[in-house]
Amino acid sequence: MAEFEVRVPHDHPVDEACRRVRTFEAQLRKLRVRSVWSGERARLSGMGLTGDVEVTPNEVRLVVRVSRLATMAGVRPDNLRATITSELGACLSAARV
Repeated sequence: MAEFEVRVPHDHPVDEACRRVRTFEAQLRKLRVRSVWSGERARLSGMGLTGDVEVTPNEVRLVVRVSRLATMAGVRPDNLRATITSELGACLSAARV
């Protein structure tokens, strides 16, 4: 199993950062990944992917685990990390989402 972490800084109140992360979830749903929120934390699960999201006053932290089966099916953890970093960064830095 491959595991990686993504940390994206932000300067929003925590509730606004959470709202912005939730807009990012639409893209995760394309990968059949769903999230279950509890306050400022979420659990991610999907076909071959699991993970955790934590929103703090200064950053959003994601830990993603990619199963070996997903990797064998063509999911490349480095590409996934780059995409998540880019897309999440765009959501958090946009003037208004």
